Amino acid sequence: MQVREIIRLKGGTLFTTTPNALLVEAIAAMAEYDAGSLVVMSGGKMAGMLTFREVLKAVNAAKGKLEGVTVAQVMVADPVTVPPSMPVDELRRL
Repeated sequence: MQVREIIRLKGGTLFTTTPNALLVEAIAAMAEYDAGSLVVMSGGKMAGMLTFREVLKAVNAAKGKLEGVTVAQVMVADPVTVPPSMPVDELRRL
């Protein structure tokens, strides 16, 4: 199986946010679109990823008080990317 097959199964919709967006706004978008993650875009390029894991860690660290917390403060910056043609088995080596 190749990465492109997972992308095809997942669907072609890409949900995004920006580093400067407030985390509460990103959480609202994730809830509205039932998305487990958002691609963080800056200047037309991928700057990071925001997943439920980062959200939960931020909620825990801030004791639920997320006022003023931005996506940039909690996202995974410069995540590993792979080409769609890469076999899924090779992902374990990264």
